[in-house]
Amino acid sequence: MTDVLFYGDTERSAAMRHELPVAIGDPFLIAIADGRMHVMSNSLERDRIAAAAPEAVLHDIAELGFYELLESGMNHHELELELASRAAAAIGVHEAVVDPDLPVAVADRLRADGLVLRPDAAAIAARRRAKSATELAGIRRAQVAAEAGMSAAAALLRQSEVDADRLTLEGEALTADLVRGALREACRQHGASTPPDVIVASIWQGTGHEPGSGPLPANLPIVVDVWPREEESGCWADMARTFVVGEVSDAVRAHEVLVRAAIERAREAVAPGITGRELHGLVCDVFESAGQRTQRTGPGEEDPDEGFQFSLGHGVGLLVHEDPAMGQTGRDALVAGDVIAIEPGLWLPGVGEVRFEDLLLVTEDGSETLTRYPYELAP
Repeated sequence: MTDVLFYGDTERSAAMRHELPVAIGDPFLIAIADGRMHVMSNSLERDRIAAAAPEAVLHDIAELGFYELLESGMNHHELELELASRAAAAIGVHEAVVDPDLPVAVADRLRADGLVLRPDAAAIAARRRAKSATELAGIRRAQVAAEAGMSAAAALLRQSEVDADRLTLEGEALTADLVRGALREACRQHGASTPPDVIVASIWQGTGHEPGSGPLPANLPIVVDVWPREEESGCWADMARTFVVGEVSDAVRAHEVLVRAAIERAREAVAPGITGRELHGLVCDVFESAGQRTQRTGPGEEDPDEGFQFSLGHGVGLLVHEDPAMGQTGRDALVAGDVIAIEPGLWLPGVGEVRFEDLLLVTEDGSETLTRYPYELAP
């Protein structure tokens, strides 16, 4: 059995948080040696680690000579490297697969000690493809928060009025910033934080990951894309909806129909064994058969964003973007326990985008849709 070694903290390392589901902000070492977990611990974290991983072998830094090292004249960085070295020696690791995110200084020190370290991104990612029960529960709670945020955004849009080409609320311009603030507060009240760049945008604000700012338009698509992180588990959710306040043009309605068809085509095909590339191809088939440009056929000459010029989605878990890839590079087969976001959309030059995004859990015989929110353009 191949040994695996990690060094970092569980706030920033998704790989370590999967192995040890406890939020620890200071760096430490974890090893899976001969199938058993070993953890470098201290008096502040020992009980929490023992509760989360009762079968793990704990290597207390006091037993590794921490107090003697404090009097040795070492600076803090040197002391941490020495403790990592001593912990690896105490565990008995000689060769291990490591996360490519392993700090260079730690890798240099362990290699100088004679350890053989083999960075392997695919092997590390594969360890957490199938979500644990704790992670899945956290993702479900994050999705509830996402839907609360979406509802808060929709409520402001629903209360707004059409004033010529823009939306107003109580006589003032309704802005993307105001909607985003309401969205983020609703997520916070459900125990999840959101980054400051969650998207409330239209053709007035730009394309891609432009978060949007300033007044929102009437009679044009407004895309709301929210990805909250549930605080207890550290797990994410991700969803998007498109709204129009005012009149819906025939072109926008036609795009809505196509995007709805695409997301359903992908959903019905999700199951263990299919690849993200194949799912992306199915969506491209739907769009191309209707005369739309896709990432496969290339961008339009007048507007490079025309059509469907991005991947279908991504994995979601302890990172908001993680394996499996759901586009042209997605050659790994889905496995039961994967959680994926699928988000087909179409950009209409001069009008904007229609996009819907759902979160799906891959099951043994298909998928379960975790998103419970309607698709109607009217908010």
